[in-house]
Amino acid sequence: MLLEDYTQQQLSNCNTGKQEGTFDFIFIDADEENYLKYHEIVLKLVKVGGVIGYDNTLWFGTVALSEDDPMPEGLRALRGAVRN
Repeated sequence: MLLEDYTQQQLSNCNTGKQEGTFDFIFIDADEENYLKYHEIVLKLVKVGGVIGYDNTLWFGTVALSEDDPMPEGLRALRGAVRN
């Protein structure tokens, strides 16, 4: 299934229980400041062993930046959540 929408509401609608754990791959290309919110929603939707990809997470090498280096706050929050 391809779900193309620009709202958190659409993702939340998928999270009603019927589609929980049914997605093999989820790719998020959205507003970075809300990546953590999207992450919390899609964790319930992806299958165990599935893949979640995020646009801009390898953006200009930000994956390798230290905590002190500047980066968009949404990417910083997502990176912290995934790490923990």
